[in-house]
Amino acid sequence: MVTTDGVQTLSAFGWGKTHEEAESRILNTLELQRRSDDKCHYIKKNQFCAGSNNGGDSCKGDSGGPVAASYSYRGKDRYVQFGVVSNGVKSCNDSAVYTDVNAYKYWIANTVLETETRLLTEHCGSDWGSGILVRLWEISLFEHNFTGALITSLLVKPICMGLNIAAPMTWTAMLYSSNDKRLGNDKCYSNNVNQICAGSNNGGDTCKGDSGGPLAASFPYMGKDRYVQLGVVSYGEINCKSNGVYTDVNAYKYWIANTVLEAETRLLTEHCGSDWGSGILVRLWEISLFEHNFTGALITSRFVVTVASAFPKDIHKIKVETRYLDSYDVDWFHKHPQFTYSAGKIQNNIAVIKLAKAVPDSVLVKPICMGLNIAAPMTWTAMLYSFNNQFMGTQSVALKRIDNAACSRKIGIPVKPNQLCVDKPNEAIYAPYDTPGSVIATSGTINGVEKYLLAGLISHVKDGVIVITNIQDHEKWIANELKY
Repeated sequence: MVTTDGVQTLSAFGWGKTHEEAESRILNTLELQRRSDDKCHYIKKNQFCAGSNNGGDSCKGDSGGPVAASYSYRGKDRYVQFGVVSNGVKSCNDSAVYTDVNAYKYWIANTVLETETRLLTEHCGSDWGSGILVRLWEISLFEHNFTGALITSLLVKPICMGLNIAAPMTWTAMLYSSNDKRLGNDKCYSNNVNQICAGSNNGGDTCKGDSGGPLAASFPYMGKDRYVQLGVVSYGEINCKSNGVYTDVNAYKYWIANTVLEAETRLLTEHCGSDWGSGILVRLWEISLFEHNFTGALITSRFVVTVASAFPKDIHKIKVETRYLDSYDVDWFHKHPQFTYSAGKIQNNIAVIKLAKAVPDSVLVKPICMGLNIAAPMTWTAMLYSFNNQFMGTQSVALKRIDNAACSRKIGIPVKPNQLCVDKPNEAIYAPYDTPGSVIATSGTINGVEKYLLAGLISHVKDGVIVITNIQDHEKWIANELKY
C-alpha cells in the first residue's frame, strides 16, 4: 500500500458547507496539497495535514468523507483512498487534519474481511522463482538454538499467514526437505488442544534446531498457490524419527493480532453490540455464575470477564449461563495474579473465563464491545432495567463518580488507582444493579463510530457505594489471557 508520504496532491469529497454557508446538494471535490504537520492544529499520530492552494478547506458536513489521489495500479489509473476528513478550523479556510488510512490497514483488513479466507499480508512468499524454495522469513534467536517466522515487515519477505482458512490435512516444514501428515493428538505426547500432531510418511521428523520454525501448507489464494503458516515447530522425539508436536497458530490469532497491532485504537472484536435495534438496549453479553450470585460479560464468543471473588477455593468444574438460560461448560478460569480479597483490602478483582465452546452469534447473545488503547473514560454508565417494567429493554443511566480518597474514607477500605467509585443507582426507579461482575460502561468513538464500551466491572458494594475494577488498567492482562 502506498503511503501519503509519497503523494503530494490529493482530493477531498463531500456534501459539507460551502462559501454560501449551507450544506451542498451536490457532491463537491477540493484539490489539496500535503503540508507539514506544524501547519495544522491538534494533529495527532496517524494523521496528516493538507490544505488548498486556493484558500479553501473541507468544512462542516465533510467529516468522514474520503481523501483520495490518482494512482496507477496494474496499468490503470485509479482513485485510491488515502485518508478520511477529520477536523479543521471553524472558518474552513486553513489547513485541515485528515486520518491516514494506511496507518490502519491491518485493522481495516481484519474488520472488513474478518470471516473471509485471506492472507494476513500480501507481501509474503517462500521462493526466489524458478521453483527454488527458500526460508526467507527465518529469524534466528539465542545463538541459533531457536528460530521463528517473520509474519509482517517492510524490509524482508514474511511468510504468508492465513486467517479463517479450512484446517489442512497436509503439513510441511522446509527442512531441505520434509512433508508431514496431520495425525490425531493421541499419536504424539500431547493432549493440548492448541497443538498439532504431525509426522512424515518417510519416517523422518523435524529435529534439533528446527524449533520455532514455521509449519505451513500450500493454499490457493486469489488464483495462486501460496505457502501459508499454520503452525510452529515445537518438540518431538530425540531421535527425530517419530511424530512431532507443533503449536497451532490459529489458536492464538487474538494474541497475535493484539501483539502486531498493540498500540492501535481498536475493538477487541468487531462482533459486539448492545441493542436490538430501534433504540432498544439489552445486556446481550450478560453471563450468570453460581446461581446468579455473580455475573460476567462475554467479550468474545469464547471468553468472559468477571470478578475473581466469584470463585470459591478448591473449585475446578463450573458452568455458566447466558441471560436466556443457555448453559456452557467452562474450559478454564484464570484469576488476576495480584488478586487480593480480605476484610480490609479488595484489589485486582478480575478474572477471565474460557468457555469449552464458542457461543453462537444471535440476537439474544452478543459480546460487549471492548476498546483497546482508548482514551480514559469521562463518563460511566450502566444499562438498568425498570423497577416496574415501565420501558422495554434497559436505559443507559449515568452514574455519579466519587473521588477515590473520599470513597476510601466512606467505606473504610483502600481504593486503589485501578479502581473507582460511583453512587448506587436509585432503586426506587431502577431494578437493583449491584451484583459483582456486572458491567459499567462508557460511550466512546472507535475509528469514527460511536460504541457502548466495557469500562469496568462491579467489584464490591458497601455503604451505598459501588467500587469498580477499571478494565482499562487490566486490558493488556486480559488480551494476553486470550492466547491460552
